[in-house]
Amino acid sequence: MTDYNATYTIPGAIDSATVNGAPITNGSKFETSYHVSSNVGATYSPTSMSLSYSSSTSPATSFMGTKYNPVSVAYFHGPIHTFNNVGGYAGATGTKGEIVIKHVSVDTGGNKTLLVHIPTISTDSNLHGISKAAEIFQGRGDGEANPPFTANDILPRKPFLYYVNGSTTSIVIIPTDNTCYVEIPDEYLKGFASATNLSTPNSTLAYKYSSELPAYGTHLLKDDIYIDCSPTGASDTTEWAAAQDITQAGLDGLDAEAAEDATRKTMMYVFFIILSILVPLVLVVCFWYFFKFITGYLKPSDTTSPG
Repeated sequence: MTDYNATYTIPGAIDSATVNGAPITNGSKFETSYHVSSNVGATYSPTSMSLSYSSSTSPATSFMGTKYNPVSVAYFHGPIHTFNNVGGYAGATGTKGEIVIKHVSVDTGGNKTLLVHIPTISTDSNLHGISKAAEIFQGRGDGEANPPFTANDILPRKPFLYYVNGSTTSIVIIPTDNTCYVEIPDEYLKGFASATNLSTPNSTLAYKYSSELPAYGTHLLKDDIYIDCSPTGASDTTEWAAAQDITQAGLDGLDAEAAEDATRKTMMYVFFIILSILVPLVLVVCFWYFFKFITGYLKPSDTTSPG
């Protein structure tokens, strides 16, 4: 079903220097339009589980010019990528693991692979409630009789790094705060042993930083709806972990882009309001002048005939 027992080759550990030092790549938008997966099969190992993703006739994702469809979603009860002093994730308690959404290419005969890595934390505290992302991994049994799900409920709209290893491209969500990783209740993970040695560093690989956030439908659906980052169930007031040893040098551009977009939308709204006021006024004035002209033209002459 998937490489749920695989060892992944990665560039190395990720810290604030890695994030801020990674070259920024333009045109690296990760665009998604995930469908709902039905007939979900579950496969287990002592340290992981994998859920099959049903096929679709339309591509679900696009990245760097290649379209992909998901084939599986796996949970690993241990980290594939190590995050050192990166935002709130560094101080989070509980077993740190990863969700991996595996995709295969649609338009290149399936010979390219895209892996999307999302950090997780196991927790016995559900202050914000249990998220849809966590519920995906609840009570899954062997076989095909499992509830449907969609990867839209897993992927956060947050900054990410990516790297390329041959025909495999890997996206890694950066866990700068607790809305960038998935909190999974301990009760959902009973029976899993802690996974070790899930990855092997390779110094020839290099992280790159995407200039854009993951987006929903901007290319595939010709829409402009973005995924809100809410996989942990955390409140919207959660702030970026700027004070927790990760600088904002690489993130300021994204904030500026969002601010510029918001300003543009506000200006358009104000323009339409002003236009809706001016147009009726102009019409009233024009009508008044027209009426004055007509009444003046039709008014009888005051000249008196000679006696």
